Amino acid sequence: MEGRLIQIGRAGHGAAKTSPNRNAQLGITLMIIATVFFSFQDGVTKTLIQHYSIWELVFVRFCVLLVVVTLAATLTGGLKAMVRSGSKGLHLLRGVILIGEIVLVGQAYRYLGLAEVMTIFHLFPVIGVVMAVVFLKEKLALTTIVSLLLGLVGLAVAMAPANDLNVQGLACALGAAFFYATYIVLTRFASVCDGPATSIFYICLVGMLVPAVLFFGTFKPIQPEHFGLFGMLCAFNIVAQSSVVVALSFARASLLQPINYLQIVWTGLIGFWIFADTLTFNTILGGVLIAGAGMILVVSNARREIT
Repeated sequence: MEGRLIQIGRAGHGAAKTSPNRNAQLGITLMIIATVFFSFQDGVTKTLIQHYSIWELVFVRFCVLLVVVTLAATLTGGLKAMVRSGSKGLHLLRGVILIGEIVLVGQAYRYLGLAEVMTIFHLFPVIGVVMAVVFLKEKLALTTIVSLLLGLVGLAVAMAPANDLNVQGLACALGAAFFYATYIVLTRFASVCDGPATSIFYICLVGMLVPAVLFFGTFKPIQPEHFGLFGMLCAFNIVAQSSVVVALSFARASLLQPINYLQIVWTGLIGFWIFADTLTFNTILGGVLIAGAGMILVVSNARREIT
């Protein structure tokens, strides 16, 4: 679904001191594993969203993840460091925005196929760059303009009348991309002071408290036939998030970012095989153009790092 929760950790932080090439290969492998499990998670979400409130799914996911994160911090003696932060308000705001993104993606799955939602959602890097230019006063390079235009063309192709996309689903997927781009911009501020463990802790806290306090009335008893699906939802989330964290300790974020676009492929395959979704030419072409827009940003950023 949201897929990228822990990618905001500092790239290379705590990286193993072995061969750089070997580290990068391991990081890439782990990131590919993460995209597979995020896609599995999205497939389970699409199934459960037909029976339960998205708020209940969010609550269960983040409760389990909070327990795992807290237990890991306790066993490693880092519990106090994880909780300590000088930017609690910013972390809580980020958590609220991320939860909003997850809810919008979940709602989009009610109306659109997996591949369609992920294609539109992956506009978030392009939206994030525009927001960085506006709010962070970053320079607008020619490559950024090309990327923005290519992303918009990709969106227009995916939205073409031939695709007959549901308007509500489209609005939810676009809203989710905007929310996640906002989350990334805010994360740039938060990551200056705190590490990924602190970030994850406060996001889990918000993910548990907001649904429980505001939307508990929408919860329904989990049916026995769905116990396994809820277990898979939490397990896939933990494996995917952990894979991203470890991947970032071996390879820089700019190297791993392009791998995110594999999620469009995996969700397309899962949608086709499990949900009998139809992959139209427009959806495929739109996904390629949007992925290309993101790749332009990645390559441009890598060149700036080198120079």
